[in-house]
Amino acid sequence: MQWILVSEKLPKEDMLVLLTLSVLDTGETCTAPQTAFYDYDFGWFFENEEPVEAEIIAWMPLPKPYEVE
Repeated sequence: MQWILVSEKLPKEDMLVLLTLSVLDTGETCTAPQTAFYDYDFGWFFENEEPVEAEIIAWMPLPKPYEVE
């Protein structure tokens, strides 16, 4: 899987994804330890429904869950 720039494409609405973001206070770039989703009307939210207070740079789909063979 590869990172997708927000400037190139947004995820499907309510799709859980990993985020790379820039913290607004410090400008530090990091990968969010939580999954998040995008709502076309309201923006980015973490899975606990708290808004993401950062500039989102890129996103990545979650990997497929492990399946027992």
